[in-house]
Amino acid sequence: MTRQKMFDELSRLINYPNENYRKILTEFKTQLEEINTSGSEENSSDFSTDTLRYVNESYERFYNSIKYLSREELEELYTQTFDINPVSSLEIGWHLFGETYERGTFLVKMRETLRELAVEESSELPDHITHILLAISRMEGEEQSEFSEMFLAPALNKIIDAFEGKSNPYENLLRIISILIKVNHTSELGVN
Repeated sequence: MTRQKMFDELSRLINYPNENYRKILTEFKTQLEEINTSGSEENSSDFSTDTLRYVNESYERFYNSIKYLSREELEELYTQTFDINPVSSLEIGWHLFGETYERGTFLVKMRETLRELAVEESSELPDHITHILLAISRMEGEEQSEFSEMFLAPALNKIIDAFEGKSNPYENLLRIISILIKVNHTSELGVN
């Protein structure tokens, strides 16, 4: 699975659970299993073995903690986790700038970036992590690294800190995104 595909799939997983969410969960699990069991070029990954092991372990915890929840329970968990609680909101700009003028500027720039990268906006604001992950997957190396370092990584750190001690399954998914962003950023800089 390429980096772009991985970020695209994570965008789908961190999105509000729709009628296809179980299928998305299972497809990602299958893709990870294929990477682990196949040495073929088609199923290989752009990420190291250690990174993939971390992704697999974290995803297994996430998957096992929600696989038996009904769609309604999944929707409630998502809403309680991200929509009602501002400290774990998935709007990156809010974590970086709060409700300031700078966030407004960031939103405008994100909308332009999404348009330039042909990322279709959903009903979420342009700084929502689902849009950000799709944008990151389409950015070129240095631009991707700079954006990750300046915006996504610091915001993710704040969001993950809000999960400390809460045993929320989404923490595992956010940790996957965080480690892949960090690994992607350092490998783009030539640091391994």
